[in-house]
Amino acid sequence: PTVSILGAEDLTCLKTNVVLSASSSQVVDYVWVGTYTSSSLNVTDSGTYSVLVTNVVNGCTVSDEVTINESKENVSVFISGNSRLNCLVNEITLTANSNQPVNYVWNGDITTNTKRVTAAGVNSVVATYGVCSASASVSVSAINTMPTVEIESPIQELTCSNSVAVLSAVAVSADRYEWDNYDENVTRNVINSGIYSVKVINQESGCSASASIEITENKNLPEVTIGNRTKLSCSRSDLSLTAFSDDAVSYVWSTGETGSSIIVTEPMVLSVEVTGANGCKNSDDHTIVDAKEMPSIDILGEKSLDCFTTAVVLTASSVGANAYKWSNETTTSEATFTHAGEYSVTVTNGFCKGTVSFNISD
Repeated sequence: PTVSILGAEDLTCLKTNVVLSASSSQVVDYVWVGTYTSSSLNVTDSGTYSVLVTNVVNGCTVSDEVTINESKENVSVFISGNSRLNCLVNEITLTANSNQPVNYVWNGDITTNTKRVTAAGVNSVVATYGVCSASASVSVSAINTMPTVEIESPIQELTCSNSVAVLSAVAVSADRYEWDNYDENVTRNVINSGIYSVKVINQESGCSASASIEITENKNLPEVTIGNRTKLSCSRSDLSLTAFSDDAVSYVWSTGETGSSIIVTEPMVLSVEVTGANGCKNSDDHTIVDAKEMPSIDILGEKSLDCFTTAVVLTASSVGANAYKWSNETTTSEATFTHAGEYSVTVTNGFCKGTVSFNISD
């Protein structure tokens, strides 16, 4: 008998079996290696397969064999896409790529070639092409370092003595600073009241934090007024002047004195400068005038001597006088003179004095 084997093909990823058929022109029995007695054999593995045929009439035999090869395609897969999450990137898309028209299955049972990822972890994919497959994995990391910041300033109230506030951003886990005026330094000087803010950023994680501070202003001038005493008089030879101020912490007079009160004994124009607790200054001035009036003196009595009048008594008349001093050393308002000559009397009225001269003739 004769025999031939038909249907021999290579096994591939998509072709997982071949059916071999033994064909003879005579009536025969078939025995395949492995004791299969059908004219056909289903083959799923590579190898050499033979068939023995026997003529049922004369018992003659003949055999044939074929070799089945495995020629499976190479399947590869790789994952592309960003593998790091942070505060700015809270979702990434991973893409599976293959050299064959494969089916994909990600962990999590996702069957598309892409996978959305929002958390750190290992993401794997299996690419299947028939009975062939390949796998790949990528580890997604999450960097969420959160910075902290607060603003410090030794001066939080601007005054006349502290006109500049230095703001310092004290931050942890930050390497970039952005003030509300776009300044990128750690410190910032401000000269006006207001609310100031800063944002700090961790550039690796993209996370940020903000802080603000309010700077106030107190540049009010201290109120100051000098008391209303203005005149030196016969009854007052000095004045005590006081600078009245509820806000002042120091005083400087134009005379150089530094108390809140001074004594003035001369007419003058003077001023006082006061400084408030906030360092602001203000001043007031004052005029002291001399209002003293010399006493008016009248000498009353006869001012001549003769043979019959050997002594005269004179009276010094002056309104408000409280002391008298004659040139003959008399200290009352009346004085007796027994000799002709030029005399005088000084009259005192408080702190004012007046002198008048007169002659006694003979």
